[in-house]
Amino acid sequence: EIRAQLEELGPAVAISEQDIVSLADGGGGGSGAAGVEDDSGGDGCSAADVHEHADSNIRFLSPDADEWLDAGGGYPAFVFVVGALVDRKVKRGRSKLRAEKTGIRAIQLPLSGGAESDNPPDGTPLNIDTVLCMLHYWRVISEAAPSAADGTPLPPLAHWLAAKRAAIEEHRRRHPNQGEHTLGIEGGHGGLDHTCK
Repeated sequence: EIRAQLEELGPAVAISEQDIVSLADGGGGGSGAAGVEDDSGGDGCSAADVHEHADSNIRFLSPDADEWLDAGGGYPAFVFVVGALVDRKVKRGRSKLRAEKTGIRAIQLPLSGGAESDNPPDGTPLNIDTVLCMLHYWRVISEAAPSAADGTPLPPLAHWLAAKRAAIEEHRRRHPNQGEHTLGIEGGHGGLDHTCK
């Protein structure tokens, strides 16, 4: 059932603590899906790359989701579906609709909060590499459980804010000209439809 849901999503990336699975679009259709070497003959991923997860453990990242990921609880044990729509043709509600059609709960990344310079501006898409970096850094920082200068443990929310800051700084270095425009989307909020300056 999960395999059918993922196939219906089209190009997507699922990330968990155990795996990163890329379902490439097979034709370079501008999706921005991160490529992972596979032995599938070019159709995206081999059967060995797909792991089954309970529906309750999967979250589809969508900027239009009604639910926000709670970063205060630490790095979640979810499998994230990232992508499928990451291109420069932002269509409001499309990723949320795909999530609903497949029965996967849609959530937004908590991109607001923290220092203003660490927040992507509203209205422009995040590159998929930035989203994946953000999730990866969050997991790594959470696993390392760094302490404050005085030796006290940092709260889990600090792990998310540090990961978000690191991913956005990396994005700015790799894509210095991106984010200087907006797509004119009103009421922008967290999720994949944001980028950084």
